[in-house]
Amino acid sequence: MNNRPIQATNGRKVVVNDVQTSKKEFGLVLPVEGQDEVGEWTYDNTEEWEDTYPDCAGDSQSPVDIDTYKADGFKGEQPLVDRIHYAPLGPNAGLQVLNNGHAIKIAGKFGSFDLPDGSYVVRQLHFHFPSEHSIDGVLAAGEMQIVHQRVGAQGTDGIAVVSVLLHDAEMLQADGAGKELGFFSDLGFGAVLPQQKQMMDLPVETIINLGDVFEAQFAGNYYHYGGSLTRPPCTESVHWYILEEPAPITSSMVNNFKELFPSPMNNRPMQPINERDIWINRIKTEKCEFGWCPPDEDVKEASTKSSKKAKLGDKSSKSSKNGSSKKGSSEKGTSDKKKKSDKDTADKKKKSDKKEEEVEWNYASVQKWEDDYSKCGGKKHSPVD
Repeated sequence: MNNRPIQATNGRKVVVNDVQTSKKEFGLVLPVEGQDEVGEWTYDNTEEWEDTYPDCAGDSQSPVDIDTYKADGFKGEQPLVDRIHYAPLGPNAGLQVLNNGHAIKIAGKFGSFDLPDGSYVVRQLHFHFPSEHSIDGVLAAGEMQIVHQRVGAQGTDGIAVVSVLLHDAEMLQADGAGKELGFFSDLGFGAVLPQQKQMMDLPVETIINLGDVFEAQFAGNYYHYGGSLTRPPCTESVHWYILEEPAPITSSMVNNFKELFPSPMNNRPMQPINERDIWINRIKTEKCEFGWCPPDEDVKEASTKSSKKAKLGDKSSKSSKNGSSKKGSSEKGTSDKKKKSDKDTADKKKKSDKKEEEVEWNYASVQKWEDDYSKCGGKKHSPVD
């Protein structure tokens, strides 16, 4: 035959219809989850977050109040809808609603968002009631945050969040059969949401299509600024895009959520805007937002250092010429010895590798493979039952 015997799973998971067995399988930790928790935190002690998470005391924190009068002075013409690529997910997508004790979240690959430094893929949907961001000092009933992470980024790096503000459907005079209300109803907001530290499976027929449901919101204006995660560790690595056009949600859906998250709710207090600008319909707030740019002082300093090095180099080159002939023979001898040593080490490695390559194997002696191929004795081998 030519099939290897079944190997032990050794605690590994075998999943159905999922491309990864855990969020760390491909070296990725979902955004805003961070690595392991440093300490417990709650929304009733937000002023103490910085004691454990220093970034929470930074100058570019979120959320912020959006002053529309000031923002009107920073206006661009870059539609968001041209950069988002959201596709339907489901049915049979294994969608789950998680209550982690701080927010309601749904993980899923709902699409991507093109930004100047690459493609950002959707990782999760987060829900906060009331909203975290405010417009001219007024909070919305809620806020849905579409959390993206740049391809290749890990942990809490490279995050972009598109926020949809949620207003009372009656105030917006929204039709009860609207797409947005149907979306929230399908997620359980109108009936049952998971209790703290619990996860709820959505029906197998559930389909989430952000691009279709929130088409009107994505086609409208948006506010953009650079900020942070709105919960510990408060990493200042987030590109925020707050959509101007709100989506409707019913008061009963809001109340259903608030029963799970009573006062002080699950929204961080407003943070000072400091020296940051908030733009309307502009993808980046300044030229260095999506790339590193050295401050003018650093450029001058680097130039000065370079000039000094050049002068020192001229002086040293003159003196080195006088001593080079004396050091030449000594340095050559040392260099030759090092090259010989490196060559011997490389030859030994090649011989070792060659030995493994030349050893013959067959399926009649699979139990002896690890004698000649050490990796065959690992704990994560295939095939498995």
